[in-house]
Amino acid sequence: MKAKLTFIAGLGAGYILGSRAGRAHYDQLKSSVQKLWNRDEVQGTVASVQESVKAQAGEAVNKLVHQVLPARESVAENSDAFRDAGLHSGRGRG
Repeated sequence: MKAKLTFIAGLGAGYILGSRAGRAHYDQLKSSVQKLWNRDEVQGTVASVQESVKAQAGEAVNKLVHQVLPARESVAENSDAFRDAGLHSGRGRG
């Protein structure tokens, strides 16, 4: 029982000391990352990437619309043909 209590006390002390050291290291790392993020070169690159993504997203939407609309019309026509032939929902006539 004494060994268990000693072990638990050691875990508690290690946790407290480790979390204090870990927090200081985390704060230091966070500060370094914020300094890097706020550099003009980084922000210029971020802005450039954002503009590029916006332009490419617009082009992708246009391509998608031009491909989906004809497909939608084709599906609608085929759906009408299936309905007229009695093949709607996989059920035939007979």
